[in-house]
This record gives sequence, C-alpha cells and structure tokens, in this order.
Amino acid sequence: MKYLSIIFLSLSLILAKSNKPSMDSFIQSSAQAFYFMERIQNIQAGDIVMCYCNDFLVGSRVWIGTHTDIPAMGNDGMEYTSNYCSEGDIPQFKVQKYHGETIQLYGSIPSWQNNNIYLISYMSESPIPLQYNLENAYPNPFNPSTTFQFSLPEFSEVILTIYNAKGQVVENLINEIYPPGVHRLRWDAAEKASGMYFLRFQTGNYTRIQKLVLMK
Repeated sequence: MKYLSIIFLSLSLILAKSNKPSMDSFIQSSAQAFYFMERIQNIQAGDIVMCYCNDFLVGSRVWIGTHTDIPAMGNDGMEYTSNYCSEGDIPQFKVQKYHGETIQLYGSIPSWQNNNIYLISYMSESPIPLQYNLENAYPNPFNPSTTFQFSLPEFSEVILTIYNAKGQVVENLINEIYPPGVHRLRWDAAEKASGMYFLRFQTGNYTRIQKLVLMK
C-alpha cells in the first residue's frame, strides 16, 4: 500500500504540473485568435512557430507551409489564462528550429482581439526597417571589392546599377524583388580599371546615387 500511495502521489503531481501554465506549455482557452503566416524568413517544414503574450506561450503550430495558422490563446477570466493575451496586446512570435535553436521573429503584427483572424504577409529574423535606405559603401575607396547595404520596409523591386564616369552602364548588379529587411551585396571590381564609378540604387520612388572610387 505504501508503494501504491507513492505512485498515486507522483501521478497527481505530474497531472497538476501538466495543467499549470508556464513558458514551455499552454492549454486551451475559450478566448482565441488565429494568425495566418504567409512567409517566414528561413523557415523549414518541421520547425515550430510559437506565439507569446506577457512572456507566456499562448499557442504554437508546426510549420506546414504558406498560410500556416498559429493560435493565440486569450484571457477568458480563468485563473490559468490570466497571463494570456488581452484586447490590444501585441503578441510576439518565435521559431524553434528543428535542430533546437529558438529565433525571435519580427514583422507587422496586428493587436490581439478575441475571435479574430489575421494574415501576416512576412516575418523576419531581424527588425524590419521603417523606411528605404542605402548605406555608404564600405570600404570606399576600395580595392578590389566593396559592400553595399540597403534597407527595405516591404517587398520591393530593387535595381542596383554601376556606371562609369562617362555615364555608361558598367554592370547591372540587381534587378529583382527583395523581401523587407536589411540586405548586403559585395561588388568585386577586380577586372575593372581604376577610377571613379557611380552606384545607382532604385526602388519604388526612392533613388540614390553614390560615388565610388576604385584604387589599384
């Protein structure tokens, strides 16, 4: 009987712990919202997308592709949901990679409201810039390569072109659509002659021209 009592006590403790909300688990609430994810940077099938409110896990889903829906449990007045999402809260999202690493996600996340459904077009592994920008090339002057860094607040068609001092096109570096975020591109000018060049960065209504000096 003594051993049976110990077993029953252990089972009771396990069950009690499984029903206790924590940062590692969540239980269903009658208040819920769903966030449908269209794209997530570097996501792979089998990764787990997790939703947090007030540093508590309030929902998770294994990534199965575009429009995977992530539940977000809310505070329905029960004690165990007291730290779950409330009206107006902005949830946070993370990805637990298949190999175990956990990565914070960033994007435009609508505030939580009960029984709502949201579509998030893109989530990034780094904060998404608020505006378009082209940083100064580094190094500059350079020999034989330099790096360009540009920021995009949304999906944008990017055109990066190198001109010589006569205004002639030397090289078309980019002409394609890029996702929001900070991007870097290295230009190797080992086969180009020393002298002055110009970088033209264009995306939407934003255009910037930058002088480059190649010194060999």
